[in-house]
Amino acid sequence: MSIRALNQQNPDNLRFRVDQVVSSEVSKANGMKILYCTDIERTQTRVAVTSPSPEDNSFEWQQGQWYEFNQITRSHEIQTAGTPAFAITSGNKNCERIEPPAIDSPSRSEESIASNMPIPKLSERSDRIGLAVTVIPASGEQAISPDNPAGYEITAVCIDSFDTPTDPPVYHRAAADSHDERILLEHVVEDLRQTDARTILTWSNTSDSIELLASRHQQLADGNILYRENDDVFDGFYYADLSRLGVRHNYTDSIKMAQSLDGDITAEYPRFDPDAIENDPNEWRAEWDLAETPLTDRTDTRLTKQDYRTLLESHFAGNSTTPDALATCLQSFVSAQLEPLHSISTHNVAAHLGCPRLITA
Repeated sequence: MSIRALNQQNPDNLRFRVDQVVSSEVSKANGMKILYCTDIERTQTRVAVTSPSPEDNSFEWQQGQWYEFNQITRSHEIQTAGTPAFAITSGNKNCERIEPPAIDSPSRSEESIASNMPIPKLSERSDRIGLAVTVIPASGEQAISPDNPAGYEITAVCIDSFDTPTDPPVYHRAAADSHDERILLEHVVEDLRQTDARTILTWSNTSDSIELLASRHQQLADGNILYRENDDVFDGFYYADLSRLGVRHNYTDSIKMAQSLDGDITAEYPRFDPDAIENDPNEWRAEWDLAETPLTDRTDTRLTKQDYRTLLESHFAGNSTTPDALATCLQSFVSAQLEPLHSISTHNVAAHLGCPRLITA
């Protein structure tokens, strides 16, 4: 599929079926909504309603209904879970409900033939790698956003080519200082420069992991912390954020979604051995509300994101008497994210996922 090149000075009309409406957690102040949509060629994309008008408060997007959007523009600037493909300022003023068009019957008009902005589909990209990124806030519990790269740090990155029987490499920091983060990012840049893959698969529940990685790399490069600079390394790929599929199918967890698609998948939450890492989960989970976690009790050996963050602090502080065992435990949390990612990408549910190209500021 391809569409005419669109920009802020060149508004146009496009037809989409609205599959689901999600309020943006990043921009609650202005009530921005993300519309998960499908076009007539079954390519899935998103439309962000960026500045809702007062009338929009009573406007109800009806799931499964088709709309023609006008004054719609191509957008790479809105930071949500992935990069939205399009944006409009007001849904109520800039769209009109229409009768369902013939699906899978793309227009052959002169405009579509002359189009020059492709949206590749995941099924059309065979050389793929998976990438998992873990981040922590630099201080306190502030929101993590690629717009504020000084406000977070990269703790680990795992890259999986999906075509070898060996475990994928996990670059994980061993200390809290910026020296280790610098070395980690240099390894990642070197691997991305050497890969033949053109599509990178990720799963981002909040801010897009690629945007976080690219912004943090630029932050450290500008501060002359990195030995090697390569501003273009992140621009040479197409990124498929499979969490967008999760939203459509009511899954916030890649493991649960993968298991729903394939009953034989062995992916599960990574587990830890309390004796090996010499940490008692009853102690670090003492104040936790387990109702907000997938854990059955405080001795459950499944390793969640909250566990990872807690054990990471102990690792960085050097409090563990078995640092190698704890490091292996932390690395297993990162690498476990890629098996379900690969499984989801092999199913038809991912075949029509639009993959907008990363555009960095």
